[in-house]
Amino acid sequence: MDAANAIAERGTTHVATKLPGNLGIVRKFDDVATLTSKTKRSGREVFMRWVKNGHSTVLLPGTICAYKTLLSGHTVVPTAAVAASRSDGVVDWTIPTAGVPVGDGFWMIVGGPCKFLNDNGGALAEFDRVIASAAVAGMVKIAHATTVSYDLVGWVEEAVAAAAGATLAQGVLGWGVFAPPLHNFH
Repeated sequence: MDAANAIAERGTTHVATKLPGNLGIVRKFDDVATLTSKTKRSGREVFMRWVKNGHSTVLLPGTICAYKTLLSGHTVVPTAAVAASRSDGVVDWTIPTAGVPVGDGFWMIVGGPCKFLNDNGGALAEFDRVIASAAVAGMVKIAHATTVSYDLVGWVEEAVAAAAGATLAQGVLGWGVFAPPLHNFH
């Protein structure tokens, strides 16, 4: 097991009380195409923080999260469905689709390649800038030209579009880069 996995393997969750001293630790992982193959996708690194689900329900992979209290750095909830919501990380897409149980610890992406959940059924074009959705908690939407930089969550890395004549379903995971303001590494 390498140093990055000394706490827990990527793509797993653990009851946070079993690893309480590790909450808030930041590690880097390779950007992989699939967790099982470990095939490198981009050659870049993904920075992650070991955090705890402080929400009242499971957190799904790709959910945009914020620290429950700004200075905690270890307990997270989905971003609020309000304009200019603070975004501190993304639930790692390698977590099983059932999500992170309430109170469990998991790796949250705080910088680098990831998958976001789309909020509005609209296509996301490559290099679109995205912000936290004001309509759906924990999801992203395309940023408007008037969006100020501290509202940005990141950008779309690969276009996500629906089939001809169809609408992209809400909650579709799309590749992007999480690159919020630098407050994540306090």
